Amino acid sequence: LSINDAATLNIIATPKLRLIKLPENHNIRQKCRSYDEVVKEGIVGSVARTEKICNLVQNGVKHGKVTLVMVNQIEHGQKIQAELKERGLDIPFVHGITDGLERVRIKDKLISKKLLAAICTSVWREGINIVSIDTIVLAHLGKSELVTLQSIGRGLRRTDEKEKVMIIDFFDPSHSLLIKHFGERICLYFEQGWL
Repeated sequence: LSINDAATLNIIATPKLRLIKLPENHNIRQKCRSYDEVVKEGIVGSVARTEKICNLVQNGVKHGKVTLVMVNQIEHGQKIQAELKERGLDIPFVHGITDGLERVRIKDKLISKKLLAAICTSVWREGINIVSIDTIVLAHLGKSELVTLQSIGRGLRRTDEKEKVMIIDFFDPSHSLLIKHFGERICLYFEQGWL
């Protein structure tokens, strides 16, 4: 059963995709040669990306929507968390060293909507069921179909209050690697019928 078939049968929420274009940063293209450099400068170090992500979280909280921000790098999650804290939002960051009981506590608060946002790494990419998620922010770089679908899957749980889930992805024209990975994801979105 495909995601679209399951959504049509009201088994899961229907994904609604929103693509956000980031401003081009010529410095990234000029100085980054390796994958690690692109991740460090173009993802983790991107002020524009962090600002957009924080705006999305802030807006979601304002409107009572549960938002999950997916990152690959701990440093990236920490930067987003610090920026949100400066804006007056104390948002938890779940990653590998987060205590198991703390993970359960955060999950339960998200489900009950006592907490309206969280940041996480791959530790919550699969095997976690948070039915209240309204928005998934794909803050990380990647081209893997499996990883993208697993990330999106966190928000597909349907409830009486939720028929759709917003999936937010970023197009960054600053480096060929960022463009290539986005191209792989956009092909997946077309294949899934979300565009």
